[in-house]
Amino acid sequence: MIRSTQILASLLFFVLAVLPGCGRAGGEAEDDPVEGLASVRAVVAERMTLHPSISLVGTLAPVPERTVVLSTQVEGQIQYLCVEEGQSVHGGDDLVVLDDRTVQAALKKAKAALAEARSALALLRDGAHPRAIEAARQDLLKASAAARSLRQKVEALAPLHESHEVSDVRYEQANAERLAAEAEKEAASARLKLLEAGARPEEIAEAEAKVASAEADVQAQELAVNLCTIKSPIDGVVTQLPVRQGMYVAPPTTLATIVDLSSLFAQIRIPASYLSQVHPHAEAAIEVSSLPGGQLTGAIARVGKEADALTGDVTAFVSVPNPDRDLRAGLACRVCLALPDIPEAVAVPAKALSDRGGVPVLTVIRDGKAYEIEVQLGGQTSDFVQITEGVSEGELVVVEGGYGLPEGCPVSVTAGDERFLPAVRLHASR
Repeated sequence: MIRSTQILASLLFFVLAVLPGCGRAGGEAEDDPVEGLASVRAVVAERMTLHPSISLVGTLAPVPERTVVLSTQVEGQIQYLCVEEGQSVHGGDDLVVLDDRTVQAALKKAKAALAEARSALALLRDGAHPRAIEAARQDLLKASAAARSLRQKVEALAPLHESHEVSDVRYEQANAERLAAEAEKEAASARLKLLEAGARPEEIAEAEAKVASAEADVQAQELAVNLCTIKSPIDGVVTQLPVRQGMYVAPPTTLATIVDLSSLFAQIRIPASYLSQVHPHAEAAIEVSSLPGGQLTGAIARVGKEADALTGDVTAFVSVPNPDRDLRAGLACRVCLALPDIPEAVAVPAKALSDRGGVPVLTVIRDGKAYEIEVQLGGQTSDFVQITEGVSEGELVVVEGGYGLPEGCPVSVTAGDERFLPAVRLHASR
């Protein structure tokens, strides 16, 4: 909390009675108050530690990290709205449910494609069926027998062809049949070797890639199904719900805004003249009109890095605890911000200050006379103000009734008045 300096009771008070020549026509000085005399009070300027602060007007705002704006990532028609605007929710609660029939159908199709890809990969990895290999062996045996028979036939026709007993046409026909049989034998042998060797690594790799792609499609469709139900990721309050049941939405339509109200920010603007005195985590007292009589304690959370181009003010944010969730963003508030302590400050009551043409002045008593002195001010609290130039420690400073006293008006100390004890009365004299 902001410390309040309670020093007034310990200061020495004085009472001034202005006599003829300074504020009243005719009459003599008296010890007791006289009708028509102006009574004034004075204190001694003392050295003390001040706890200054500044009071600023602000506005409550949600903490950005505690605010969630949810939007749809899939297309669809809103089937259900599970919450209302202003409703409190917990993390994991359903907010909006979309019609998922289309994505469910796409998920089934993706799962079927995955099953097909996995079967093809399994066939390649397992190799050919034993029956297929045996059939290929039989085909090779038949092709080998046919090739051997035709080769023997050509060999038998060769002498006859040389002796011109067999025509060229018949011989060439038999030789062509032999070549065809030999080719069929080679093809059957290649098929058998391929079946016995199994699939090539490249074929298996291709099939594995197809399986991975199909698995990714299934995951994507499963995610799409899950995204048809929008859940709250945090505990908070639904501050905005801009959609209605039956609406068709597509990315990136905003569905809801959730704000965690357990803590808020008070957004304030710090004048440039105070900026050097404001530090992160500085203590602050916050008053909100909606909480009459209640004062909250917070601290500076963030200070902006850019000043307003016109005023030089810098935006800052004060953390405001809100455990009961009574406060709402947008409410006006007043922030009393603590500044660094000022030790050994020469200070007087703030009510002793007057203004002369925009210049702060004090009425002081020096060598038995009253003078209005221009002063330089330093830090200030609600009760006291630091005087950096113009008044020294121990000087008498008028706090009440000093306005209008003639410059250099002589005064003298007389007996005190019991009504102001331990005060001392000062009478003006010629």
